[in-house]
Amino acid sequence: MIDVFHSFMDVNRRFNRLVFDSFYIHDLNMTTIIDTTSLYDQTSLIDPKVLSRICEKILPRIHDQIYKLTVEEYSINQILTVSNYPQLYSLSLINFQEEILYQYLTDNLILRDLTKQITHLNIDIKETIEHCSEIGSKIFTLILSLCKNLIVLNFCHMFPTRNYFPPLFYLLWENCIPSNLIKLKINVSTLVDCLYLLDGPLVCLSTLIINVSSTFCPLEYINPTKKLPKLKYFSFTACNYTTDYDDLIVPLLCRMINLEQLKLYLSVVRSDSTYIDGTQLYEQFLIYMTQLKKFTFYITTIVSFRTVRLKLQSNEDIQRSFIGRGYQQVASYIHSKTFSSNGKCHIYSLPYDFEYFVNLDNSFQGGMFHKVRQLKMNDVIPFENKLFKLISQNFPFLEFLYISNDYSQKDNQHSSTLITFPYLKFLDLKWAHVDYTKLFLLRKNIRVPCLSNLSIEYKSLITITNNFTNDATQFNFDKLKSLDVFAPLILMITFSLVTWRNIRVAHRRVHPASTISSMRQRDFQLTRMLVAEVVVYVLSTIPFPVYSFYSSVTMSINKSVDQQTIEAFINFIATVFMVYINPSSTFYVYLATSKTFRVEFKAAVKNIWHRVLRRNQQRQPLNEPTMMLATRFL
Repeated sequence: MIDVFHSFMDVNRRFNRLVFDSFYIHDLNMTTIIDTTSLYDQTSLIDPKVLSRICEKILPRIHDQIYKLTVEEYSINQILTVSNYPQLYSLSLINFQEEILYQYLTDNLILRDLTKQITHLNIDIKETIEHCSEIGSKIFTLILSLCKNLIVLNFCHMFPTRNYFPPLFYLLWENCIPSNLIKLKINVSTLVDCLYLLDGPLVCLSTLIINVSSTFCPLEYINPTKKLPKLKYFSFTACNYTTDYDDLIVPLLCRMINLEQLKLYLSVVRSDSTYIDGTQLYEQFLIYMTQLKKFTFYITTIVSFRTVRLKLQSNEDIQRSFIGRGYQQVASYIHSKTFSSNGKCHIYSLPYDFEYFVNLDNSFQGGMFHKVRQLKMNDVIPFENKLFKLISQNFPFLEFLYISNDYSQKDNQHSSTLITFPYLKFLDLKWAHVDYTKLFLLRKNIRVPCLSNLSIEYKSLITITNNFTNDATQFNFDKLKSLDVFAPLILMITFSLVTWRNIRVAHRRVHPASTISSMRQRDFQLTRMLVAEVVVYVLSTIPFPVYSFYSSVTMSINKSVDQQTIEAFINFIATVFMVYINPSSTFYVYLATSKTFRVEFKAAVKNIWHRVLRRNQQRQPLNEPTMMLATRFL
């Protein structure tokens, strides 16, 4: 819409009628973000001159005709201050940092006044490094208290690839007035947050669409038997594996006695049990939902035997369990060759009604998945070309593909028909063998004409490009805008050695007459700095991959609440080391290991201090005692 305003306004009367047509004005999008892919292109912000022209020439003429408005962080202040919007009932705040959004909701009087009239609000927040920040929960509470007439709220559930999951267990419901909210779409951190929402002041809530990052729940149920009679529509998504299906999720579903529509997307790990099938779903909670009209689901079950060995169902047994219980058409398949488990079973209702498909493996049987935009593949058996051909046919509108497989292909024969992913925009190959890198990035193997974002391991990139010497036209790089390279430790060591060598050469050129002892001393300090940096890097990053490996190996083990709490704390410590200590350690390492660095740092501080003193002297001359004190300090 911004391009339309900028290009056609005041060209002639016909174009003016087009620009100011109510069809465009009623729902006004003042951002450059039109889909999920736009989130990755942060260079496409609104041109300040274009924005100023729109705010000065257009918004004052149409402000009373705008019903829906979408703004982003960089333009909200200018758009809101130019005029009032008396007919506005829907507001979308897109691509905000949580601190800035919280500041706007707290201090911006225009926005606070606007929240009193809107009935529909959409919030999108950028990912934050600090996963357990309280700001997200404060924003949510503030919205409920400010928006008195709010009926529909989408809180951080606008884009499927956005990984912002605010923890809401910081909320103090005692200070919240019961809300008139009817529909809520939300991303949350844990299952605890889901329980807090359902047992909080949202007394009128009839539709809840929730995406949970982790189902880890260290707390007891707040009201484990309290019924939820007003809830009519419930959609629950938890793509990460959970061991709490039987203990937490099933009891939660049993409380929804008047539910009319249910959507479940679950990845479940069970010990000493069987696959989840139609009989279990019916007997565990569906039998209590007497008003249920539609049940849509995708459930993956991983089973491991620890103390008891049971006979697992066959795929025919799974299919028979859905007969005669009112289910619609159901697809299923079983994968028996898995890592550290006895089997994996996939069951899902047809037609497939989700935008994502995770945990796809070599046992995939095919089918049509027109709605799927995001696919994640993983297996301990190599993915062969025929599987990718099947995927390209069965997922025709796929945009995001994640491949996790460390095993080389056994059959790399290519079919006569070229495999094409016409809409694929994001490809993640960080955890994939180099064979899959060759398969997807070489034009002769697979065509990906829209690929704009690539995540890849550095070693694989070096291999397929022959150290960046191959002809670029051989690759699917035509529209590539973003390259995320996963560089191994050896790369850091190599760069350090090259830096060390270049500085030695520079010292010899600049100070040819330096004594051998002074040169050796500088070289020793430089070597010590680089070695210390590598050591700190290793020590600060190794806890996280070690914990990740431990989690994957013990994923199917049934753990106590205390053990889960301890592991969650260890994960927090490992994340802190990798995210905070590693990037901030370089300065302190150099300061501790190099005398030359300390001298130069001290000189830089003195230089800055002298500049500040001279600037102050120019503004207001110092008296003699003050000058003596400053001189003595230095």
